[in-house]
Amino acid sequence: MSRRNRFFIALGACAVSALLAGCATEPRELPNAPLETGSNAAALSSPDLVVYGCPPGAVGVVGATFKGIPAYCQPSGGGYYQCDELGNRFMRDVYQHPNLDNVVTDLADAMCPNAAAMPQYSVWGPGYRDTTGKAPLPGDLIVFSGELNGLAIAHVAVVTGMDADNVHYMQQNMNDPTGSAGWDAKKSWFSKSKVLCWIHPEPVASPPPSSQPDCGCFDGEGDYCGLAIVDHEAWFGCGANVTAPLSYDNVYSCRDGVFSLKSTCSNCVTQRYTSAVGGYCADNNPCGHVFRYTNGTYCGASTDNGFSGGEANTLYSCTDGIVTATAACAEGCTPQKGGSDKCD
Repeated sequence: MSRRNRFFIALGACAVSALLAGCATEPRELPNAPLETGSNAAALSSPDLVVYGCPPGAVGVVGATFKGIPAYCQPSGGGYYQCDELGNRFMRDVYQHPNLDNVVTDLADAMCPNAAAMPQYSVWGPGYRDTTGKAPLPGDLIVFSGELNGLAIAHVAVVTGMDADNVHYMQQNMNDPTGSAGWDAKKSWFSKSKVLCWIHPEPVASPPPSSQPDCGCFDGEGDYCGLAIVDHEAWFGCGANVTAPLSYDNVYSCRDGVFSLKSTCSNCVTQRYTSAVGGYCADNNPCGHVFRYTNGTYCGASTDNGFSGGEANTLYSCTDGIVTATAACAEGCTPQKGGSDKCD
């Protein structure tokens, strides 16, 4: 097919019900069984939240889902799975609402003023709507402010529920896929965290996409995850020329501005913006969830930094999520910490 709109192809069937019930995306590889609800306070706050947790250093694996929408694991810092990538995708896939910022060029604190100018959202907090007697609802976004090493930073998370003293949320680009912020019911505001606003999706239909320019091979010729293609369309208001149905987890090859299906996959990972690697399939790839900051050598039995699924007596070299070399260990391989394993 030629020009596409910005929405994931599987979402069309749920457009009518999305405002009320949400819409699940395709399942992805999950790192481990869901945590017992008693071991995670956020999991107690909503039946729609499933928490898996994030292996240390892992990137691209699902850490939690809420209303069927996954939050991907990624350590704090640079990488594709930014906090506002999740915020934008949640609003797009659950409510069919427009993006609130451009993840590549903007910080999350742009979301509050941007949302205030859109009829699809209401914004609550200082300088916006009065919060007296109000509180965030599941599916809203919280936008936090902060500072790191003298630089202004911001963070956004999806509200999953609340109790008398806390608002619980799901997030990306943090070591934990869930968290909570103290709530003061008397003030109708957050008691400890620095919050700029919360954003509520209103039941207002988004206008159909207008004629859009061609996205081309926006990060150069090479391989892309379907999610990266859909995100780029939304962030930059362009249309990708895709010759096959688009799934978030499949791998597509872009040549001469045309995306064609390279391989079907259940877990495509993107490390774009932090390395030369585009999209790749992590299925049966023991290095698939190793973040570029934890590149190194791993024994096959290691579970460090997102590594998993290797042959016990094989030493793997991981570079930006890809197996770049292997070595047989005749006398075995004992995992160490830090991605610096060696044959025994």
